[in-house]
Amino acid sequence: PAPPPPRSSRLSSPFPTSPRPPPAIRIHSNGTGSGGAMGSASPSVNLNKKATFQEPMALTRTSSNGSSTTTNTTNATVSRIRLGICAMDKKARSKPMSEILKRLDAQTFEPIFFGDDVILNEPVENWPECDVLIAFYSNGYPLEKAEKYHSLRKPYLLNDLRMQRTLMDRRRVYDLLEESGIDVPRHVFMSRDGYISTGTGDGHRPEGEGDDGGMDGNGCKEDPEIEEHDDHIEVNGVIINKPFVEKPVDADDHNIAIYYPSSAGGGCKKLFRKVGDRSSEFYPEINEIRRDGSYIYEEFIETQGTDVKMYTVGPDYGHAEARKSPAVDGKVERNPDGKEVRFPVILTLREKEIARRIVLVFKQQVCGFDILRIQEGDSLVSYVCDVNGWSFVKNSRKYYDDCATILTEHMLAAVKPKSKISFSALAPLLATMEDTVEDTYRSKTKKKRHNRGPSIADRVKSLLMGDNASNANEEDEALDLHASDTENSALCEVPEDFKPVREIVPDRLATEPASIVPSGASSLAETDDDAQSRSGDPMVKTTHQEELRCVLTVIRHGDRTPKQKLKGDITEERFLQYFHDHTADVKKDLKVKAKKPMVEFLECVKAVIKDKEQEGAKKNREVLYKVRHIRDILQRWKFSGLNRKLQMKPRKWIVEEYPDGNVTKCSEL
Repeated sequence: PAPPPPRSSRLSSPFPTSPRPPPAIRIHSNGTGSGGAMGSASPSVNLNKKATFQEPMALTRTSSNGSSTTTNTTNATVSRIRLGICAMDKKARSKPMSEILKRLDAQTFEPIFFGDDVILNEPVENWPECDVLIAFYSNGYPLEKAEKYHSLRKPYLLNDLRMQRTLMDRRRVYDLLEESGIDVPRHVFMSRDGYISTGTGDGHRPEGEGDDGGMDGNGCKEDPEIEEHDDHIEVNGVIINKPFVEKPVDADDHNIAIYYPSSAGGGCKKLFRKVGDRSSEFYPEINEIRRDGSYIYEEFIETQGTDVKMYTVGPDYGHAEARKSPAVDGKVERNPDGKEVRFPVILTLREKEIARRIVLVFKQQVCGFDILRIQEGDSLVSYVCDVNGWSFVKNSRKYYDDCATILTEHMLAAVKPKSKISFSALAPLLATMEDTVEDTYRSKTKKKRHNRGPSIADRVKSLLMGDNASNANEEDEALDLHASDTENSALCEVPEDFKPVREIVPDRLATEPASIVPSGASSLAETDDDAQSRSGDPMVKTTHQEELRCVLTVIRHGDRTPKQKLKGDITEERFLQYFHDHTADVKKDLKVKAKKPMVEFLECVKAVIKDKEQEGAKKNREVLYKVRHIRDILQRWKFSGLNRKLQMKPRKWIVEEYPDGNVTKCSEL
């Protein structure tokens, strides 16, 4: 038999080699069937039956160093990580989700789709068991049942469920963003449901309001004050001038309105979810705000017609795109495939720190948020105006690859911390990854969880550094999902006090060339102190030691439609006169593309045809054939755009004598 691979080999199996039977799994199915095979992505098994694996599986790991390829095969019985997709079918089986799931290793993960019928109709006790749970809210989703299921089965959560309730109220989102030191537009809350803001949303509170001043017997604010004027409103003593934005506090309500001042003609622009090619409509007769519920009123930020949408996968990965703002004219710009036109964006250091804080504070590994960029003096300021839950980039193969790789490593580190992995896409990021954000952005820390185990980043980093090499052959006890604490969905400990991003992060893009930055391999051994000293700013710890700035591609296709040309030698007097009338130098070529001179040339061609026909069709047969051909081409389409061009090249010249002097004229074209 072949000797086992050495422990230090980068080609070793990603799982322990000690054989042990996998735990039985229960998988829900809409029908009946037998136990699923390991290679199946969606086994069909009765709900109340158990599927067992009959034969050991051969794990294959292939690695290439550019000159040779080596394959190690280990016969071992290994249980896959059961990845539960607990979301509405419209989201769970969407193209972005499918693209990411199919990139997960089928020998490592077993996707289990719960389905709408199970989520809506079955009790949580009958929901399939899983090790890792992807659950996120959308229209009609029973979030309470998902929370109950998590309490019952204790799977590892990628996106925290309780924080998703926070995302459902825009006021709570704004308050939490302010607490995190992230800039938001100047705003005020008109809360008719008794909500009390922890930030600046309530405006100027009366003295003693924190001690039940201004409250009714139930602890709710009494009669919020609002005054509406022609060009501004005043809520709780805060004046918001028009133009301002009116947002419903319910994050599911996308009926947002922008009110304009009378100096600009007044009126209201209503924004809504895209319907066809429209995302907003203007109503000049509407000038009064709505009074049927609770709203956020915020200053309208002029962003030169663009919005930036940011998508994150963990705290250290982000993808940003710019799109045309719906506040411009309401028309959605689409590409030939019918997708909204978007453009890639290079983020500033502040925006990267904003993305990191949002992931950590809202405890959402995969999420999206909207940024409004404006120029304030010499600096670029970014305001966050919305935070969404689980959000994907659409039609980006690079994003799908990166997302699948990062989620794989996070799930392995959380669920199977002793599994050996031979390569990590997170290697360049982990040298300075501050998963607990301990000393940089806070002055005091919560002291609640003293027994907290290592974070996800610590686990991944320890795997890459080889700390578990001595335990590579021990029995895998990785499915202990509660080694750290019961709240395993939290990404890290969240600081109580964040310093504002403006104060600690410089307003600039990454300026250090990649050529002078250490490679990802060497950065693993680098300490945080080394990273600080190289960055030059002790308050800023960069998370990316290398950053791909751009990819330049030059493409030349070899298949094109040949130009359609009609050439000929002309000596007709009318054509020569047309040339002389439209050129300033008879020695140079004349190029005609504009509509008016092209129409004049067509009239000239028709006149030549008429003259030749009067002289005799047989006598001028060759000339008539050529001139009629020119006429047909000119009359085929309307004169618009650049679909035709006339070029006259002088070939011969003559000199005519006049009393005032000699004149050079063209005699042949």
